[in-house]
Amino acid sequence: MKKIILLLTLTVFLFSATETITYSVKGMMCSKNCPIKIHESLINIDGIKSCEVDYKSKTTTITFDNTIIHSDKIANLITEKTYYQLHDINNNRGIYYFWNWLFQ
Repeated sequence: MKKIILLLTLTVFLFSATETITYSVKGMMCSKNCPIKIHESLINIDGIKSCEVDYKSKTTTITFDNTIIHSDKIANLITEKTYYQLHDINNNRGIYYFWNWLFQ
């Protein structure tokens, strides 16, 4: 039984995917409340691992598990809760898959 649990645990790590996406944020007007609003829009959302907002460059970088939540859903959540306009600024979204890393 222990071997089965160990095998299942390793399988989860092998097939999980962490993705990082950066959005340009249009509509931020202050350096205090605006970044806080973006953070608050993602509180308690399953799959979100981190959210960094840079007011100077008007960007937000979000790391998430794409097996739980999709980047379009994240953008929609932020847009609906804050009314900021988001645009994906990286074409390759920095997808990290174990298999890609292993065979590169």
